[in-house]
Amino acid sequence: MPRRTREHILEEESRKQFGELVPNHWVIRRSDPDYGIDLEVEIFDEDGSSTGLMFCVQLKGTDQKDLSRALKLSFKKDTLRYYFKLNLPVLLVRYYSPTKTLFTRWAHSIDLYYSDPDAETYTVHFTADGRWDKETPGSIHRYLEQLKKVETILPLPIKLSFDHDVEFSHSTYPLELESRLHKLITAQGLPITLTSKEGTALQAQLIVATKEAKICILEKNTFTLHNFQGEDGKYDEACLPYDLLSMIGCAFFLTGRKGISFRS
Repeated sequence: MPRRTREHILEEESRKQFGELVPNHWVIRRSDPDYGIDLEVEIFDEDGSSTGLMFCVQLKGTDQKDLSRALKLSFKKDTLRYYFKLNLPVLLVRYYSPTKTLFTRWAHSIDLYYSDPDAETYTVHFTADGRWDKETPGSIHRYLEQLKKVETILPLPIKLSFDHDVEFSHSTYPLELESRLHKLITAQGLPITLTSKEGTALQAQLIVATKEAKICILEKNTFTLHNFQGEDGKYDEACLPYDLLSMIGCAFFLTGRKGISFRS
């Protein structure tokens, strides 16, 4: 006698929960065959007008009660690389059945650089910040609008948030770094203003971390320098402003503004 497995029930449960949280005026289509994509979502305005904005969804449910373990999900690296190649952005959605909660992450935000080169899979980490709430649909809509504009032509000037998560030689260096970088940007005549994360509408970030420095423009346009510290694990603080300026140039190149990138 045929039986429905918990896996099938969980899959249907996750789709149902996603459908209940998505605005009614959005259209959800199932992918058949899915090839690693469960759903395709098209965004319409409340009056029924098409926005031309679409994204793909990969749903993965879990009954794991330990949330910290539930927010770790293994993917085949070939599948992630497939997502990177798609024209439509892919939203990874983790359904946590104990509380019927969704957690999300854009596939193109994943960096496989630190993965084991011999491993066929990679563990994707979801975070509490990615929890689906009433603001999520609006955030997705705004994000896709900005992504569409960036892929056509990067709107200028842009506000670039600057952040760091690393210890420098002295506590005042971050302010010195920001000041020097600002002077370099001004000297090159680049259409950029450094600001706080809260001061930018476009999701454009320059981040200096322990193992890497990266510039992200809507995550899909990301340029990262991995492990370019010295043998002592420290940044060359005299050269760092120039390194960051070069990264900004590379990010402009990725978004199609080649003329500006050559000035960086």
